[in-house]
Amino acid sequence: MEIKRFKRAIALAMVVMVANGSVGCSFSPGALQSVRQSLASHFNQENHEQSTETNSDEKEVKAVVEEVKSSQSAKQLKDCIDNNFKSNTVSLALDDKSQKEIKLYLTVLQNLDFISYKDGKMKYKAPSIDGIINYLSKDYNGFVKDYNNFLTLKLSEEEIEDYVLDYLAQLFSEDGEGVESVKMETKTCKVTLTRGGKLSTDSFLTELANEVITDLPTKIKGTTFSQEPPKANTKVKTSDFKIGKSKVMLCPVIGEDGKITSQQKILVTVDTVLKDEEALEKLCTISEMNRSLNVDFQENSLYYIHYTVKNGTSLDLTYNNNFSLVGNDGNSYSLPNGSCFGLTSSTVLKKGSDTALDVALIGPKTAKLGWYDNTTKYFYQLGVEDE
Repeated sequence: MEIKRFKRAIALAMVVMVANGSVGCSFSPGALQSVRQSLASHFNQENHEQSTETNSDEKEVKAVVEEVKSSQSAKQLKDCIDNNFKSNTVSLALDDKSQKEIKLYLTVLQNLDFISYKDGKMKYKAPSIDGIINYLSKDYNGFVKDYNNFLTLKLSEEEIEDYVLDYLAQLFSEDGEGVESVKMETKTCKVTLTRGGKLSTDSFLTELANEVITDLPTKIKGTTFSQEPPKANTKVKTSDFKIGKSKVMLCPVIGEDGKITSQQKILVTVDTVLKDEEALEKLCTISEMNRSLNVDFQENSLYYIHYTVKNGTSLDLTYNNNFSLVGNDGNSYSLPNGSCFGLTSSTVLKKGSDTALDVALIGPKTAKLGWYDNTTKYFYQLGVEDE
């Protein structure tokens, strides 16, 4: 095809030279007009052929994608790649994977949505990793309950991983909710069609394999899945808790039996509060992995809080984050959708020392920001003066 175009270009150049009299010939105005019309017609035909070729390429690429999606087993997938792809890196990437990992990969592949192919670039939609994490974090009576129970029972990593792979495979199966419930993201990758009709790269398949089999399980391991907030009305208490102003709070000391043995006073000073886009940018400076944080700013607000806790007691205190968002329904929101990286929200407060901490929160735009005392069930709203 390229050689044919090259020959046409040479022929057209010769005609142009003759038409302009650059080789010592002359034409009447009528003859020149006829030649120019012929040239215009030829170029239009060339453009039409290129357009037809592009449409043909798109159909071929789409056909290959559909063939990949229809694979039901590792062998079918490997055969499809052998027949349709110039390289075979996906098969190599799957060689040392378990049957459950390959099953999950094939299931997600079937949910790919081919959008378009143009100028060697293919655009498609695939399930978003953060969308999957967000879905898991809201399945309180299913995934969250089971996953946390397995951690409490101290099941092995292999047993927990098997459960996660089975859950995800079911989620994206024909009977699952993944297609409709998990957010999809649009991706673009470079794919060129060879003269033999094969795709010259399978990068979009290897990228998806790495995300589904490696990145997703790793992110799930690093995520704390919180139980559903209790449907109890939290008492909002007005106070002098303000940014830059220190306030005495209580830190419970837990005994070996899990019960509170005492309450120790700590001094809390909020240094910085950032909201929405500013909060997201700050989180991204802390860790680039936070760029994947998914926040619907039309419905929710994102907060970043940096604060200092002074432990003036003679004891080392185990501290867990007490900052929270409380909605109009009384529910508290203490964790983001998924996970934030690089933050220190829980630690051991050394006796007689100051400790810098930070936390990120996501909740409804109407929710109030403050400190939630788990013992008294009081919520101290930040920035509200005493009435």
